[in-house]
Amino acid sequence: AAAALEALVVEALPVFEAAGDELALRIAYRALGSVANMRAHMDQMAAAYEQAAAHSAPAGGTALVGYQGHARFHGSTPVTELLAWLDKQDPREQRTYWLRTFRMTALAMLARIDEARALLDELRAELIERGARIVLAAVEGYAMYIELLAGDLAAAAAAGETGCRLADELGHSAELSTLAGTLARVYYDAGQLEEAERWASRAADLGSSDDASTQMLWRDAQALVEAHRGQHNTAERLAREAEQISEQTEALNHQAETFADLG
Repeated sequence: AAAALEALVVEALPVFEAAGDELALRIAYRALGSVANMRAHMDQMAAAYEQAAAHSAPAGGTALVGYQGHARFHGSTPVTELLAWLDKQDPREQRTYWLRTFRMTALAMLARIDEARALLDELRAELIERGARIVLAAVEGYAMYIELLAGDLAAAAAAGETGCRLADELGHSAELSTLAGTLARVYYDAGQLEEAERWASRAADLGSSDDASTQMLWRDAQALVEAHRGQHNTAERLAREAEQISEQTEALNHQAETFADLG
């Protein structure tokens, strides 16, 4: 699906440019950003959304800062530069759910756990009050990372379970597959191998074949489970597959995890 969308957009771009159609160009570059996101080409995603933002939107059009923040957070932008970029955004944008999510997780990566958790608690409370369940599901995914960095595996698992439950109830299988892959790793780190395998299997079943992040996550978790059980050939095969996928991405954290798991 990603390849077909990319081919369609590449064919259409010269037509839109010749016509000077600002809205069509904005939509086209957004589509290229979505393709890059599926492939975990995060720096390419950032560039695509910057190009989209350069084309004017109609009144009431969707802002693209959240997508740009997502690409910077998951790509090669250093954490300190990400925080500086967030500080430069319009104050109204800084209060959006997504920019606050990237800020809190970046703070946790700098070992500023108390600040990260304070922002997380505030954001959770707002989302629950407003009934923004799909956003809350995604935020709980980032909460897993915060609690992992804090060393609280029980809290990380609880966040993951909440995020997966919400995504499942809403029928958002793409989000659920990625959350499930992350949760599988949490349970492995907690020594709960059956739960790790259950969630890795869920991620594998739900994940699209061109969703690079999910494909890396479930393989990493299942490889660790297999290695723990002494199934070293299967473990190495899965870990090598995850490594090969990661090498085609620009998701540095995922790359680091796959290399570390191979030792």
